[in-house]
Amino acid sequence: MTPRLWSACLKRTMARSRASFWRQQPRPRRCRVSWSACASWLPSMAQCWCSTKSSAASAGMCVTPDLATFGKAMANGFSLSALVGRRDIMERGGLDHPHPRVFLLSTTNGAETHSLAASLTTIKLLRDTSIIEENWNVGKQLTAGFNRSAQQYGIGERAKMAGVEISPWYAFYDASGKVDMALRTLFLQETIRQGVLIPYIAISASHRQAEVDRTLEAMDAALKVVANAIDKGSVEGLLTGPVVKPVFRKYN
Repeated sequence: MTPRLWSACLKRTMARSRASFWRQQPRPRRCRVSWSACASWLPSMAQCWCSTKSSAASAGMCVTPDLATFGKAMANGFSLSALVGRRDIMERGGLDHPHPRVFLLSTTNGAETHSLAASLTTIKLLRDTSIIEENWNVGKQLTAGFNRSAQQYGIGERAKMAGVEISPWYAFYDASGKVDMALRTLFLQETIRQGVLIPYIAISASHRQAEVDRTLEAMDAALKVVANAIDKGSVEGLLTGPVVKPVFRKYN
């Protein structure tokens, strides 16, 4: 293939990738709002970008790294990553230096151009729109709403949402302060009953105010059931399935 023909094929492939990049993927059948299946939409920027819109999360943490890695969030979930850093370190991966060789580059999938097209589009949207600030605001609303409902039902010490607002987490505790997976299971069951799937929170551009409002309503209803279980002292008779287990655990 001549260089001219290769260039034409590359441009055509990237154009097709851009055209199909934002086609909305189907959500889980049972749930109208999902906070855990977001790879097909502009993802949470906690992994890559800080709210300054000009650099990585390290800037928000007052850290200047020697090397930094960026994952697939930079391509909206497509398979792409980047290793960046100080010039004197990155040059070790090249040929113009007298030092021992350092392997920094892998091009196993180098011929795949759709990931590059996805990344260019993602970075452009991050740069030219307010999506980063909007995603942070979504996390702020979820955190405040969850904790407000927990306090309202008198279980503020047993149910909490915390963490960085762009990537919040929630947990349930028993009377002794230990993590209570039974209460978590009950919460998940009741949010699913309300049409919301939220085993963890991965904020994306698909989550706008309508999804936030619906989720806050679902969490409020679920926390009310959890509060009743805490008052009762047991989830017995309330669960329709087994108690959930942590993904990373020592025993099955």
